[in-house]
Amino acid sequence: MNQGQFRVAWPPFTLSVKLLAAYFGLQWLIMVLLEPVRTLASGWLVQRIFDPSRPWTLLTNGLIDADFISAAFAVVGVWLFGAELERTWGLRKFWGVQIAAIVVANLAVAILNLAVESPAPPGWSPAVTALATAFCLRYWDTQLSFFGIPMNGKIMLAFFVGLSLVMSVLSLYYGGIVAELAAVGVGVVASRPAGLLRDLRTRWRLRQARKHVKLVRKPEDDRPDYKKMN
Repeated sequence: MNQGQFRVAWPPFTLSVKLLAAYFGLQWLIMVLLEPVRTLASGWLVQRIFDPSRPWTLLTNGLIDADFISAAFAVVGVWLFGAELERTWGLRKFWGVQIAAIVVANLAVAILNLAVESPAPPGWSPAVTALATAFCLRYWDTQLSFFGIPMNGKIMLAFFVGLSLVMSVLSLYYGGIVAELAAVGVGVVASRPAGLLRDLRTRWRLRQARKHVKLVRKPEDDRPDYKKMN
Protein backbone atom coordinates (compact mmCIF):
# COMPACT_ATOMS: atom_id res chain seq x y z
CA MET A 1 0.00 0.00 0.00
CA ASN A 2 1.35 3.38 -0.97
CA GLN A 3 1.69 5.85 1.86
CA GLY A 4 1.58 9.59 1.38
CA GLN A 5 4.86 11.41 1.79
CA PHE A 6 5.42 14.99 2.84
CA ARG A 7 8.06 16.75 0.77
CA VAL A 8 9.33 20.27 1.28
CA ALA A 9 10.31 22.01 -1.97
CA TRP A 10 12.66 24.93 -1.37
CA PRO A 11 12.89 27.74 -3.93
CA PRO A 12 15.94 27.77 -6.17
CA PHE A 13 18.97 29.74 -5.02
CA THR A 14 19.08 31.98 -8.08
CA LEU A 15 21.93 34.13 -9.30
CA SER A 16 20.13 37.28 -8.12
CA VAL A 17 19.85 35.91 -4.58
CA LYS A 18 23.52 34.93 -4.64
CA LEU A 19 24.53 38.42 -5.82
CA LEU A 20 22.40 40.07 -3.15
CA ALA A 21 23.86 37.82 -0.44
CA ALA A 22 27.41 38.51 -1.65
CA TYR A 23 26.76 42.26 -1.78
CA PHE A 24 25.38 42.55 1.74
CA GLY A 25 28.05 40.23 3.13
CA LEU A 26 30.84 42.25 1.51
CA GLN A 27 29.20 45.53 2.51
CA TRP A 28 28.97 44.41 6.14
CA LEU A 29 32.63 43.38 6.22
CA ILE A 30 33.72 46.71 4.75
CA MET A 31 31.63 48.62 7.30
CA VAL A 32 33.14 46.64 10.17
CA LEU A 33 36.77 46.69 9.02
CA LEU A 34 37.09 50.12 7.41
CA GLU A 35 36.15 53.00 9.70
CA PRO A 36 36.54 55.77 7.04
CA VAL A 37 34.14 53.99 4.70
CA ARG A 38 31.61 53.53 7.51
CA THR A 39 31.85 57.22 8.39
CA LEU A 40 31.44 58.27 4.76
CA ALA A 41 28.44 55.99 4.28
CA SER A 42 26.77 57.20 7.46
CA GLY A 43 27.23 60.80 6.42
CA TRP A 44 26.36 60.74 2.73
CA LEU A 45 24.53 57.54 1.81
CA VAL A 46 22.33 56.92 4.85
CA GLN A 47 19.87 59.51 6.15
CA ARG A 48 17.33 58.03 8.55
CA ILE A 49 15.73 61.49 8.82
CA PHE A 50 15.37 62.65 5.23
CA ASP A 51 17.42 65.64 4.11
CA PRO A 52 16.07 67.27 0.88
CA SER A 53 19.60 68.31 -0.05
CA ARG A 54 20.50 64.60 -0.41
CA PRO A 55 17.67 63.08 -2.46
CA TRP A 56 19.79 60.05 -3.45
CA THR A 57 19.37 58.72 0.09
CA LEU A 58 15.83 57.66 -0.86
CA LEU A 59 17.58 54.80 -2.67
CA THR A 60 20.89 54.45 -0.86
CA ASN A 61 19.14 53.98 2.50
CA GLY A 62 18.21 50.55 1.24
CA LEU A 63 21.65 49.73 -0.11
CA ILE A 64 23.47 50.24 3.19
CA ASP A 65 22.65 48.06 6.19
CA ALA A 66 25.27 47.73 8.92
CA ASP A 67 23.12 45.27 10.90
CA PHE A 68 24.18 41.75 9.88
CA ILE A 69 20.99 40.10 11.20
CA SER A 70 18.74 42.53 9.32
CA ALA A 71 20.68 42.03 6.09
CA ALA A 72 20.63 38.24 6.51
CA PHE A 73 16.87 38.18 7.01
CA ALA A 74 16.45 40.39 3.93
CA VAL A 75 18.42 37.94 1.79
CA VAL A 76 16.41 35.00 3.15
CA GLY A 77 13.18 36.88 2.42
CA VAL A 78 14.20 37.59 -1.17
CA TRP A 79 15.12 33.92 -1.57
CA LEU A 80 11.84 32.59 -0.15
CA PHE A 81 9.48 34.97 -1.95
CA GLY A 82 11.48 36.34 -4.86
CA ALA A 83 12.96 33.26 -6.53
CA GLU A 84 9.65 32.20 -8.06
CA LEU A 85 8.76 35.78 -9.02
CA GLU A 86 12.15 36.23 -10.70
CA ARG A 87 11.37 33.25 -12.93
CA THR A 88 7.93 34.55 -13.94
CA TRP A 89 8.66 38.28 -14.03
CA GLY A 90 12.14 38.36 -15.50
CA LEU A 91 15.15 40.21 -14.13
CA ARG A 92 14.05 43.71 -15.15
CA LYS A 93 10.76 43.63 -13.25
CA PHE A 94 12.22 41.59 -10.40
CA TRP A 95 14.84 44.22 -9.57
CA GLY A 96 12.64 47.14 -10.60
CA VAL A 97 9.93 46.24 -8.09
CA GLN A 98 12.45 45.98 -5.26
CA ILE A 99 14.10 49.31 -6.06
CA ALA A 100 10.68 50.95 -6.43
CA ALA A 101 9.62 49.58 -3.03
CA ILE A 102 12.72 51.04 -1.35
CA VAL A 103 12.28 54.47 -2.96
CA VAL A 104 8.51 54.64 -2.35
CA ALA A 105 8.86 53.48 1.27
CA ASN A 106 11.58 56.02 2.04
CA LEU A 107 9.63 58.76 0.25
CA ALA A 108 6.53 57.93 2.31
CA VAL A 109 8.56 58.21 5.52
CA ALA A 110 10.06 61.50 4.28
CA ILE A 111 6.52 62.88 3.85
CA LEU A 112 5.62 61.60 7.32
CA ASN A 113 8.58 63.51 8.73
CA LEU A 114 6.84 66.74 7.77
CA ALA A 115 4.43 66.04 10.62
CA VAL A 116 6.14 63.52 12.91
CA GLU A 117 9.87 62.83 13.02
CA SER A 118 10.47 59.12 12.54
CA PRO A 119 13.50 57.35 11.02
CA ALA A 120 13.32 55.59 7.68
CA PRO A 121 13.49 51.78 7.55
CA PRO A 122 17.01 50.37 7.27
CA GLY A 123 18.25 48.16 4.47
CA TRP A 124 16.34 45.99 2.03
CA SER A 125 13.25 45.30 4.17
CA PRO A 126 10.73 47.29 2.03
CA ALA A 127 11.81 45.28 -1.02
CA VAL A 128 11.18 42.03 0.84
CA THR A 129 7.72 43.23 1.88
CA ALA A 130 6.84 44.09 -1.73
CA LEU A 131 8.00 40.67 -2.96
CA ALA A 132 6.15 38.86 -0.17
CA THR A 133 2.95 40.78 -1.01
CA ALA A 134 3.19 39.98 -4.71
CA PHE A 135 3.97 36.32 -3.97
CA CYS A 136 1.01 35.92 -1.61
CA LEU A 137 -1.36 37.60 -4.06
CA ARG A 138 -0.14 35.29 -6.80
CA TYR A 139 -0.92 32.24 -4.64
CA TRP A 140 -3.94 33.77 -2.88
CA ASP A 141 -6.02 30.57 -2.64
CA THR A 142 -3.21 28.05 -3.18
CA GLN A 143 -2.30 25.73 -0.34
CA LEU A 144 1.28 26.50 0.65
CA SER A 145 3.65 25.27 3.32
CA PHE A 146 5.79 27.66 5.33
CA PHE A 147 8.40 25.56 7.15
CA GLY A 148 5.87 22.76 7.48
CA ILE A 149 2.96 25.01 8.51
CA PRO A 150 0.10 24.76 5.98
CA MET A 151 -1.43 28.07 4.91
CA ASN A 152 -2.67 29.74 1.75
CA GLY A 153 -1.52 33.03 0.28
CA LYS A 154 -4.04 35.23 2.06
CA ILE A 155 -3.16 33.82 5.50
CA MET A 156 0.55 34.12 4.78
CA LEU A 157 0.16 37.77 3.72
CA ALA A 158 -1.91 38.58 6.80
CA PHE A 159 0.69 36.88 9.00
CA PHE A 160 3.77 38.66 7.65
CA VAL A 161 2.29 42.11 7.15
CA GLY A 162 0.29 41.91 10.37
CA LEU A 163 3.35 40.86 12.36
CA SER A 164 5.42 43.73 10.96
CA LEU A 165 2.68 46.27 11.67
CA VAL A 166 2.11 44.99 15.20
CA MET A 167 5.83 45.18 15.99
CA SER A 168 5.99 48.73 14.60
CA VAL A 169 2.94 49.80 16.61
CA LEU A 170 4.24 48.28 19.85
CA SER A 171 7.58 50.03 19.40
CA LEU A 172 5.87 53.29 18.36
CA TYR A 173 7.88 53.18 15.13
CA TYR A 174 5.62 55.27 12.89
CA GLY A 175 8.14 55.24 10.06
CA GLY A 176 7.99 51.45 10.00
CA ILE A 177 4.20 51.48 9.73
CA VAL A 178 4.19 53.92 6.83
CA ALA A 179 7.07 52.16 5.06
CA GLU A 180 5.40 48.77 5.43
CA LEU A 181 2.11 49.99 3.97
CA ALA A 182 3.91 51.75 1.11
CA ALA A 183 5.85 48.58 0.27
CA VAL A 184 2.64 46.53 0.37
CA GLY A 185 1.14 48.98 -2.13
CA VAL A 186 4.08 48.48 -4.49
CA GLY A 187 3.63 44.71 -4.22
CA VAL A 188 -0.09 44.97 -5.00
CA VAL A 189 0.53 47.08 -8.10
CA ALA A 190 3.36 44.81 -9.24
CA SER A 191 1.28 41.65 -8.87
CA ARG A 192 -1.38 42.58 -11.43
CA PRO A 193 -0.88 46.02 -13.05
CA ALA A 194 -2.77 45.09 -16.22
CA GLY A 195 -5.70 43.77 -14.23
CA LEU A 196 -5.85 46.88 -12.06
CA LEU A 197 -5.84 49.19 -15.06
CA ARG A 198 -8.46 47.09 -16.81
CA ASP A 199 -10.69 47.16 -13.73
CA LEU A 200 -10.34 50.92 -13.44
CA ARG A 201 -11.22 51.42 -17.12
CA THR A 202 -14.24 49.12 -16.82
CA ARG A 203 -15.53 50.92 -13.75
CA TRP A 204 -15.06 54.30 -15.41
CA ARG A 205 -16.96 53.21 -18.53
CA LEU A 206 -19.81 51.77 -16.46
CA ARG A 207 -20.03 54.99 -14.48
CA GLN A 208 -20.17 57.06 -17.63
CA ALA A 209 -22.75 54.73 -19.18
CA ARG A 210 -25.06 55.05 -16.16
CA LYS A 211 -25.14 58.82 -16.63
CA HIS A 212 -26.55 58.42 -20.17
CA VAL A 213 -29.03 55.66 -19.49
CA LYS A 214 -32.67 56.77 -19.81
CA LEU A 215 -35.72 54.81 -18.78
CA VAL A 216 -37.85 54.17 -21.88
CA ARG A 217 -41.44 53.02 -21.47
CA LYS A 218 -42.88 50.64 -24.02
CA PRO A 219 -46.11 51.72 -25.80
CA GLU A 220 -47.98 48.71 -24.48
CA ASP A 221 -47.32 49.88 -20.94
CA ASP A 222 -49.87 52.69 -21.49
CA ARG A 223 -52.66 50.40 -22.72
CA PRO A 224 -55.46 49.66 -20.23
CA ASP A 225 -55.62 46.16 -18.82
CA TYR A 226 -59.11 45.03 -19.98
CA LYS A 227 -58.80 41.72 -18.17
CA LYS A 228 -58.52 43.49 -14.86
CA MET A 229 -61.33 45.89 -15.76
CA ASN A 230 -63.72 43.00 -16.50
